[in-house]
Amino acid sequence: MSTLNTTTVATRPTTLNNTTDVGKSYFETDSNKILVWDGTGWNEWNKDLIVSPGFDNNYSLQLDGTDDHLDCGNDSALNLTSGFTINCFARQNDTGINTIVQRRSGANGYQVAFVNGNFGYNGGTDRTFGSSGYTSTAWYMLTVTHTGGTSGTLKGYVNGSLVNTFTDTYTSVTTQNFYIGKNYAGNAYSHNGYIDEVGVWSSVLSATEISTIYNTGSPIDLTSDAGNYTSSSDLVGYWRMGDGSGDTDSSGGAPGNGDSVGTVKNLANPGTHDGTGNGGALYSTTVV
Repeated sequence: MSTLNTTTVATRPTTLNNTTDVGKSYFETDSNKILVWDGTGWNEWNKDLIVSPGFDNNYSLQLDGTDDHLDCGNDSALNLTSGFTINCFARQNDTGINTIVQRRSGANGYQVAFVNGNFGYNGGTDRTFGSSGYTSTAWYMLTVTHTGGTSGTLKGYVNGSLVNTFTDTYTSVTTQNFYIGKNYAGNAYSHNGYIDEVGVWSSVLSATEISTIYNTGSPIDLTSDAGNYTSSSDLVGYWRMGDGSGDTDSSGGAPGNGDSVGTVKNLANPGTHDGTGNGGALYSTTVV
């Protein structure tokens, strides 16, 4: 019986030959992935047999906590009138209130944030998921699902695992823009840190779908069904923060590390609620 060579995320080979090393394989011990070199990059299979060939994640959105944010406009597709799911990868640089995703006006709408070191949601009532703090400088995949209505079921997931459930009232809002990194009331509670791979669905994703999306910390393409993830047709918003086709810097060129954000294309519905950078938001190579 043959065995695979082993590596880790930190020691994964990066200088393989594009011709002679095609087919070289490794087992990555800390991510539980099998890696196969195809001549241009790694094809990755995780323990759930999800493969992510050629899916690069080179950039995230970097925000300074003062006035940086992404404005995705006011579009009816993001009203989320009934059941919905919001998912993102985020990292905070401090443990204050750091808004991640928000379309809210007072008690109506929705907001996902880090709240004093924890992961929270507010649609009129503050909810906190989990009892332990989420440290700065660490990435987390944060997911909220809500069935909608006056006695809806609200669930929060961290890194693909359910952490808390509430009975929660939800009323949609039509008068506010959809912001990434900013509170509707102004620049207070702007995000200080990084945000990546934001997805919004007009349906409630299952626990197995959310676990598949987490993919042991390696984002997958949300526009295509894979494994237990079967809700790509319900995706109404998907912002890759520099890695999406059509993402540009402030001059209209391809994003680069430290460039000011120009357009972040909404890959689920491009052209209708793409995001525009404000306040000096940057593209960063600090990624999940």
